Amino acid sequence: MKTTIVLIISLLASTFAYSGNIECTDQKGVWSVSLSYQDGVANKLEFFKNEELQKSFDTVSVNTSRFKLPFSSRGLIQYEINLGGVNYFDFERRFQGQAVENSFAGAFLISSNPIGVETNVNCTYRD
Repeated sequence: MKTTIVLIISLLASTFAYSGNIECTDQKGVWSVSLSYQDGVANKLEFFKNEELQKSFDTVSVNTSRFKLPFSSRGLIQYEINLGGVNYFDFERRFQGQAVENSFAGAFLISSNPIGVETNVNCTYRD
């Protein structure tokens, strides 16, 4: 019973600790992505190409997985956003104890056909 309570508290703390805004750009400065993340939901997810809005999603569910290294306080949090069909936006953040990295890599694919090119972006998290 004590283990269950600790696990629930840990999960609740994880949920609230990762709410904020995320902004991403590719290395060439052509693509950018912005979203507001809170409680497993991405709000106002927008994809820009050369500063022109390409696609926008109001509210999208985010699948979050947390992996912790055994006997350590370090681990990885994976965020997966399915945007329908072959389209997606994924990113990962490393953590150590309560500290979670604010700069991290992400990747997305937004395409109108099944053969598209994945775009890698560098992301920044802000409260």
